[in-house]
Amino acid sequence: MTERRLLAIVVASIVIFTVALYGVLGLLSNREDVTVTTVPRRTAADAQILNPSANLPLNELASSSGSGVDPLWVDLKQSLGARGALPNEAILTFKDGTAYSAFLARAAAQGLIIKGRLDEQRSVRVGFDNIGRLRYDLAAHGSDYQAAGANFAVSVPFLPDRQQRTGSGEAPFGDAMLASIGAGQNMDRSQWGAGVTVAVLDSGVGAHPTFSVGQVTHVDLVNDGKPFNGHGTAMASLIAGNIGGAQGVAPAATILDVRIADSTGVSDSFMLAKGIETAVERGAQIINISMGSYGDSSLVAQAVQAAQQRGILVVASAGNEQVSSKDWPAAYTGVVSVSGIDAKGQLAYFSNSGNPTLAAPAVGIPSAYFQDGKPYLAQGDGTSQAAALVSGAAAAMKGWGSTNLMNALINTAHPTGATAQDVGAGMLSVVPVKH
Repeated sequence: MTERRLLAIVVASIVIFTVALYGVLGLLSNREDVTVTTVPRRTAADAQILNPSANLPLNELASSSGSGVDPLWVDLKQSLGARGALPNEAILTFKDGTAYSAFLARAAAQGLIIKGRLDEQRSVRVGFDNIGRLRYDLAAHGSDYQAAGANFAVSVPFLPDRQQRTGSGEAPFGDAMLASIGAGQNMDRSQWGAGVTVAVLDSGVGAHPTFSVGQVTHVDLVNDGKPFNGHGTAMASLIAGNIGGAQGVAPAATILDVRIADSTGVSDSFMLAKGIETAVERGAQIINISMGSYGDSSLVAQAVQAAQQRGILVVASAGNEQVSSKDWPAAYTGVVSVSGIDAKGQLAYFSNSGNPTLAAPAVGIPSAYFQDGKPYLAQGDGTSQAAALVSGAAAAMKGWGSTNLMNALINTAHPTGATAQDVGAGMLSVVPVKH
C-alpha cells in the first residue's frame, strides 16, 4: 500500500475512542462518506477481567494450609486470593541457579506446568490444577525459594461508567494539547528525542503513517497471531508521532514496541516483567507502561528496580479508577507516576490520584490508532495518554542532555491549582534547555 493511500485512509477514517479498550464514540469529521467503526468499549462493568480470582477455590487454599505455619505459604495463599490474581497460576522465584534448575527438573512430576521462564531472574510462571501440588513442593523444598506469589492481571485501563463518575474534569484539550505543555506549532520539534529509544510496553504498535520508516522496532512477546489492540499505537504516536492529528512530543525518538498485551488489551505480571527485561536488553532509555494492575508483584518490582539501576526511566499511568491510590507499577518507588488533568487544570473525571509524580493532559487527546489492519486518527481520554506524553517529554529532555529526567520533569512542571495529592509537582511542561 502506498503512503498516499495510507494517508487517504487516515483522513477518511477519524474515530473517537476512549481508553482503555477505546470504545468508539463518534466521528471527528464533517464528511458524509466516512464510515464509523465500532470497537467494544471497556468500562467498570467489565472490571471482572481484572479480578478473575473471584473464581478461585479459596476453600481449597484453606484446606491445603497444613498444620505448620510457613510464612512463604501464608504469603502465597493471601496473594492468590487477592484482587486481580489469575486463578490456578503462580510466579515462583528461586534463591540460586542450583535451586532453579532442580525445580525445572521436577516440576512436571509434581504436576506443575511451566508456562513461562525468566532464567536471569530465576523465575517461572507455573500453572496447576490443584493448589496442593504447589503446597507440597513448598513444604519439601521451601529453602530453595526466594519468593512465591500470584500472577496478577495487567490491563489497559478502563474508564468508569458515566453514572459512576465522581470527578468533574471533562474539558477536552483537542488540538491545543501540545501547545498546553509547551510543544506547540511555534516550536521546531523535528529533532526532539533524537538518539533516544523509548520502549512502549503495550498491545503492539501497528503500521501507521505517523511513524517514519525504521522508526519503530517490534518485539512481540505475545506472538498469538491475532490483530493488535489499537492502544499501543496510540501511545507510541503520543511519544513520537509526526503527522497532523497524531503528533507526538518527540518525533525524532525511536520506538521499541514490546508487545505484552493481547488483542483485548490484557496481559499479566509475568509478561510485564518479561517486557521490562526485554526493554532493558534492547537498550531502551525510557520505558512507558500505560497499563496497570491491582496486584503488587515482587517479580515486576524486581524488574523495575533492575531497570532503574541501569539509569532507565520508567513511566507509568496512575490508573482510571478515580481512587486516591495508584495502580501498579505506577506505585513503585522511583517510577514516574502520572495522573491525568483536563484542559481547565482539574483532575480528570476518571483519574486516580495518590500523590503522583506529576500530571499531564488526559481528556480529549488526539492520537493515532490502529484497528483491523488500518490506520486511523482518534481522540481519547485516559491516564494512559498522560503517561505517554510524559515519556515523550522525557525523551526530548534526554536528547537535550538532561542527566536526571525525574528531576527535570518535576522542576519544570507548573501549578494547575489542584493539590499535590491529585497532580504531584503539577502539569507537565516541556522546556527545551538542559537540566
